[in-house]
Amino acid sequence: MSPAPTVLVVTHNYPREREDQSGQFIQTLLLPLVGRYRFVVLAPHQAGLAEREELQGITVVRFRYASDDDETLAYEGNMHEQVLQSWSKRWLFLRFLKSLRAGVAGLIESEAPKLAHVHWWIPGALATAGLLARRRVPYVLTTHGSDLTLLDRFPIVRPVARRLFRRAAACTAVSTYLRDRLREHTGVEAAVLPMPYDDAKFRGMPPPPAGPPVITCVGRFIERKGQKVLLEACALLQARGIDFRLWLVGDGPLRGELEQMSARLSISDRVRFTGNVPHGSIPELYRDTTVAVLPSVRDWKGEVEGLGMVLAEASACARAVVGTDLAGVKDAVVHNENGLLVPPADAGALAEALARVLTEPGLAARLGQAGPRFAQERFSPASQSRKLAGIYDGVRPPS
Repeated sequence: MSPAPTVLVVTHNYPREREDQSGQFIQTLLLPLVGRYRFVVLAPHQAGLAEREELQGITVVRFRYASDDDETLAYEGNMHEQVLQSWSKRWLFLRFLKSLRAGVAGLIESEAPKLAHVHWWIPGALATAGLLARRRVPYVLTTHGSDLTLLDRFPIVRPVARRLFRRAAACTAVSTYLRDRLREHTGVEAAVLPMPYDDAKFRGMPPPPAGPPVITCVGRFIERKGQKVLLEACALLQARGIDFRLWLVGDGPLRGELEQMSARLSISDRVRFTGNVPHGSIPELYRDTTVAVLPSVRDWKGEVEGLGMVLAEASACARAVVGTDLAGVKDAVVHNENGLLVPPADAGALAEALARVLTEPGLAARLGQAGPRFAQERFSPASQSRKLAGIYDGVRPPS
């Protein structure tokens, strides 16, 4: 029997340990294919991490690009913000690109990959596409959203991105919105390949217990996630006399501002800031949840949600969901099927949707009951990994 072909996965976001949420979706996509392929993941180093280790049958190699104290660009979901706002971070980003490229060069020599799968055109493909072409390693290129937003904001880089996507052996986008945006910017047709949820953790569960209904929002505390709009909507619910509890799950640079805002709106006694929760523990939160919400907005950089995986996970747990009618979120919610969609940045509309779910007899149950099948059909690891295997098997070496 011939050995499994090696696939080199290039990413700036990947789990640092078993329950880490950073890049969890990439690991979930790969795990069903371990054995059929041998995966070697190249990701950035960070203080306290091994430079090479095995995680669930996948080899993870981490490239260093600065001292431990200065390796701050990756894993927090704000690489673009850092680079756009600081000259020192721009210099660090150049070192990051150089080290990433050197890491790929070394792994081509030591691991002899059949192909590479590069996530995000920047930084991944920007640093490595030319090298991969010269070494005759074909690459699959996936866009997750933040990398395409840069093309809206900085048209000058569109020719670069266009060349990188057109040189790829295959391209994928995690939502139909991103597929369409990629076509507009580059003329490239991409396969829609949503990142999967972990169906061993997120599974259908009974209705929540009696008591005050719980609204749960999982996501980093950054502008794009829209927690400020959610707090405004909850203040409107309170003014209408609707009972609820709000759980804000996560952490991030806006935490202090959100805490102050909840106090200013006089809803602090209803809001619980949980901090970061291990990925495997989030289903436990959904046991008490009536409705999960992702009030995503377009942020100051023009970034939008590429997919909205937290809503797919909540649907898999048989919970009603509410999201904004924006970008990739629309792939995770079919209005009035597994959840409700509202206009972005509209606290009144969000409050009205939440009020419906919390007070309209049978609505939360109906939306929740549709969730597991919806999630399984669209986002299960088995289905998405089969699609990915078909893409990998169709890649041929450069002529």
